[in-house]
Amino acid sequence: MSNSQHAAIFAGKRVEWYDPDAGATAPPGSCFYRIGGGIDYDDAHDFDFAELLERFLADPCVHPVVGLVIGAWGFESTDDSGPVVAALIEASERLPHLRALFLADVIQEETEISWIGHAGLTPLFSGTRLPKLRYLGLRNASGADGLVRRLVGSAILRQIRVLDLSLGDLGDAGLDALLADADAVGKLERLDLHHHYLTDAGVARARSLGVPVDVGDQHPIDDEDYRYIAHSE
Repeated sequence: MSNSQHAAIFAGKRVEWYDPDAGATAPPGSCFYRIGGGIDYDDAHDFDFAELLERFLADPCVHPVVGLVIGAWGFESTDDSGPVVAALIEASERLPHLRALFLADVIQEETEISWIGHAGLTPLFSGTRLPKLRYLGLRNASGADGLVRRLVGSAILRQIRVLDLSLGDLGDAGLDALLADADAVGKLERLDLHHHYLTDAGVARARSLGVPVDVGDQHPIDDEDYRYIAHSE
């Protein structure tokens, strides 16, 4: 699978790139904006996500911000999402209506997908910063079992209604960790696990949850060391 195009639709809405020079151009409420991305490599050293987010939030035509897509924030393998998440947390009081967040809508031309590192996600899992968030997508995740273990027991899992763990390398260990938080999982309106490494027994357990679940695109577990995410080099 390729990653040559940005998401055109997210959480049921059209996605438009936010040009900080032109400002918001779409009718209010007609789309979700992607901030970041579209950076020329030669200008990357001058890119400041916190400044871009500030310009976005200062634009009266983008409010209320119900959904937000975060594009590329850097080009180097050391440019993890820590500063991006920190900027979002800092601005969270100005995002009281945010229900859907897509972190790292990044294409191959912008950076190698294996260079996309995530850091500082724990404050997001607390839920207190983004109290109206209802869709959480942790997609295309390598090491999905460990990511799920961090999510289980968090406040965010109890407030969301859609959990999207698709395109990653989730196995039975991650699923069983999720099932241990039965109260939170039972409140979900949709659980997306497609592209996974669950055993047949794991698929059966997922289907018995009592919530709509997508367990398509099952991959065989031949070697624990060689699970592949859907999008990679």
